[in-house]
Amino acid sequence: MRLLLRSPLWYTSAFLGSHTAFKSELVTQATTSYLLKTMHYQTEERGRPNSCDYRIYFKTSDGKYISPFHDIPLIADGDQENNVPSKKLKKNDNEVLYNMVVEVPRWSNAKMEIATKEPLNPIKQDVKKGKLRYVANVFPHKGYIWNYGALPQTWEDPNHTDKDTKCCGDNDPIDVCEIGTLVCSPGQVIQP
Repeated sequence: MRLLLRSPLWYTSAFLGSHTAFKSELVTQATTSYLLKTMHYQTEERGRPNSCDYRIYFKTSDGKYISPFHDIPLIADGDQENNVPSKKLKKNDNEVLYNMVVEVPRWSNAKMEIATKEPLNPIKQDVKKGKLRYVANVFPHKGYIWNYGALPQTWEDPNHTDKDTKCCGDNDPIDVCEIGTLVCSPGQVIQP
């Protein structure tokens, strides 16, 4: 079992800018608040990575299993339901932050996805024609060049054809790429 914590110092420094007189006290307050908020869920790995039986399950801090597809809110907010709060500081009240469930971390090859047809919707490695799926390296990079994941509580309808792209949905949550510099973990919830 792994508790996911990410440092808020980058967000705090960006938010505070050059106001150094209050920086130390505010960094301490923001860090404490951030750490309290990020301890509301955990991931639990079962099976062996790079195998068909590998799964990543999600749990709240009180041990209740949750679905990353249904129980993690789409919009990140300070007052979240289901004990899954926001992990990024909002710049202003007009800004909308969305949660992203990281399925495939940057620089990794295993094609992981939320298992929409399994109970609790764990993250698992995708299988095609009976074989585990991996993405190819594109020189000079290894694996995905970004953090790839899904927006919770969304769904792409396979029966709907988009008028502009002429493409249909894939019957999964909406895909999203986080193109920053962080290397995330599978199952991490971020606000890109």
